[in-house]
Amino acid sequence: MAAILDAQTRNSRWTRDPVVGRDGAAMVVRPTERDIEIFKLLVRYRYLPSNYIHAFIGGSEKALSHRLNLLSRKPNLFLTRPTQQRPPARRRQP
Repeated sequence: MAAILDAQTRNSRWTRDPVVGRDGAAMVVRPTERDIEIFKLLVRYRYLPSNYIHAFIGGSEKALSHRLNLLSRKPNLFLTRPTQQRPPARRRQP
């Protein structure tokens, strides 16, 4: 049953739909000092994969990936992902 619930609440990587918390509300984040360091890196290097950001910033790679996900989704939208990462619509699979 838990696997069915997880499948229903999982966000697509192609949308900017908000990450919903346990209370059902969209998760709102406030930029931290670590986020500011990430923003500085992205100003210097416009396109930077998450593993490179991890090499500069350090810490947990999984936590960084989760944080980048939160920063790039509604209602936060601090980051945008390059449109070149998106495959053409005809190649997307549901």
